[in-house]
Amino acid sequence: MVSSCAVTRRRPLASLPLLLLLVPVLLLAQAAATSPTVTLDGREVRVPVNLAPGGPLFGLKAMTEALGGELARGETGESYTLKIGGKEIVVGLGSAVVTVGETIVSLSQPPTRGEGGLAVPLDFLAKTYGDLAGYSFDWRPEQQRLLIGRRSARELPVALDVVHLQGMTTIVLQFSDVPRYHLNQ
Repeated sequence: MVSSCAVTRRRPLASLPLLLLLVPVLLLAQAAATSPTVTLDGREVRVPVNLAPGGPLFGLKAMTEALGGELARGETGESYTLKIGGKEIVVGLGSAVVTVGETIVSLSQPPTRGEGGLAVPLDFLAKTYGDLAGYSFDWRPEQQRLLIGRRSARELPVALDVVHLQGMTTIVLQFSDVPRYHLNQ
């Protein structure tokens, strides 16, 4: 009986080197499994993602390369101009307000400098590429994955009023949501 106790005590010591070899491998596998990814129409796209307390931030340069548009850095390096389909979007580092054309838009968190340049929040992508280019963005926090796809056509209910004033007729359309349109010539 004494000999079996001695054998039992040696087994944990004998497996210690093996355990020390496996721990780094398991830690690397777990880190790789939880690193955020971006998928565009079913294929993975290399985009730097920073998980900030206010939500994920995505590298705008890599997004522009994947989704299209032109990104230019301002003279001082504190602002950027993004052109999508003829619209200019002006972004300032550290400012949670951007201009999309002539419209001022508030963001959930300010863009920051990140890996690969300017990093922007998810609502920036939705309010620019979503509204102007027809992309949809679906962040899945449990998988740490951003799914990007093309939006399909949609129908909006509209209220129609005809107003007659001083010999002039005006047709008033009221949409339930902001209409988005794209003209093909």
